[in-house]
Amino acid sequence: MKLFFTFYSKESIPKLHHFFKHYRNLGVTNFYAIYHAYEEYSKDVLDYVMENAMVVKIWDGVFNEHIKVKHINDARLKFSSYGEWSFTVDCDEFIDISINDLNKVVNSDANYVKFSMIDRVSKPSLKEVTIEEDIGITFPYYSFITYSLLEGAISKVPLSVREVIIGLGYHDVIGGQEQVVKLKKHHLNGYVNHFKWDSDLIYTMHDRVTNRLIDDGSADDYKGECEVALSLDYDNVITYDKPLEMKLLFIVWSLQDYNMLKQFFIHYRNLGVTKFYCIFHTYGMEDNFIYDFVKQNAEIVHHWDEKYTTEWECKLKNKYKREICDDENEWVWCVDADEFVDVSPDFVREVIGSDSNYVNGWMVDRFSEDGLIVPLDDNMFKQFPIRTYYTRFKLNGSASKIPLTRSYVIIGVGHHVVLNEMYDFGVKDERVLISYNGNEDDWIEVAHIKWHYQLLEEIYNKFTKTMNLCQYSAREMGVFVLDYCYKKKPITEIIKDVRI
Repeated sequence: MKLFFTFYSKESIPKLHHFFKHYRNLGVTNFYAIYHAYEEYSKDVLDYVMENAMVVKIWDGVFNEHIKVKHINDARLKFSSYGEWSFTVDCDEFIDISINDLNKVVNSDANYVKFSMIDRVSKPSLKEVTIEEDIGITFPYYSFITYSLLEGAISKVPLSVREVIIGLGYHDVIGGQEQVVKLKKHHLNGYVNHFKWDSDLIYTMHDRVTNRLIDDGSADDYKGECEVALSLDYDNVITYDKPLEMKLLFIVWSLQDYNMLKQFFIHYRNLGVTKFYCIFHTYGMEDNFIYDFVKQNAEIVHHWDEKYTTEWECKLKNKYKREICDDENEWVWCVDADEFVDVSPDFVREVIGSDSNYVNGWMVDRFSEDGLIVPLDDNMFKQFPIRTYYTRFKLNGSASKIPLTRSYVIIGVGHHVVLNEMYDFGVKDERVLISYNGNEDDWIEVAHIKWHYQLLEEIYNKFTKTMNLCQYSAREMGVFVLDYCYKKKPITEIIKDVRI
């Protein structure tokens, strides 16, 4: 296979050593490099790369991401054959894929794959990369620095055929209208390990900000990311064991709170979710930045442009929770964007290793002392610390939740129950339903963080634009608006009888 990458004179030779070794082990025989020669520091790196790769372009100018990706796409077209698969990655990006899965991809009728980038870190932080020690041993832990702290995109297209045009940062393919082929993404789910956080980081970031980035405003976002990276306390970043590479299906609409969504993705990535799949409800609303943000972080499997009904939502969830999974026994999360399960990755590992096929949970409404606040970059359980049974006892609504099931398990309206059959939609499965935690005392907590600062606007739009409200939804909204807006009750008064 072939691989295309860019580099400059201050790259780490030990890291390049591991880079070439990693991809040779995956079957790469031809490396094609684009050399960014601006303010050349030393020829040592260039000489090392030329021993291992063909330098096909020397780019002499200040750094610009648009120029970089153009050179990469041009090189792929020039040095690859029609329909040929190749890797496109940066020097610090190591795709995590087996030879078996790689063969499945290149022998399929798809033409690109999309993985999630995950940061690899060490303790203590920012260790030196050496040729002698395997880079995975030097940086054994996983983190989401790029996403949660730098607010950078973490989707990656590391593997594609020649004709597919890759976008900025290799984060996605460009729009279908600009492509010369019909895009077809392979379903394979996985990670690109990001070995950026080493002992050279501070020097590298400072060099990019002061010397390499073009100063015309086009790189402002990247410059801001570098400046944040320079200020972080790397010894205290949150780290994890290797994620579980799970999938999650959710439904969202264009008035969903951005800060809540950001925390939603962070929360479930920390539990091992690598692929998010979204049903986007667009009826009555225009696409906005929320749509763009969701599209950056999830695959939108269905654009739902009809008035909302709980029954149709249920049908869509059961349809797509089966379609997104490669195996019917695969475990998949199915939650709403305001639901945060309070479990650990170890709990999830135990569930996956069991003979059960679904997990029970209780929905617990969470409030803050002030009620409606803007979520910050902090754990959502800390943001909304007051636990209540508001929905269960104040609104008389169903509080049971089924957030995690095997693919084939049928979930009912609101994912409150599991079923063997949905008569109205012709869905049926007669396998025995086995709960992982059948005793109610063992049900997990599903935090319902609905009562945030955008709720009143959301209520208004649900009534006027997007919904045929069922009886429960109307009562739920009405009770809260009556108490909070008209009776002027403080949040603490509204929830005093249902606090846990």
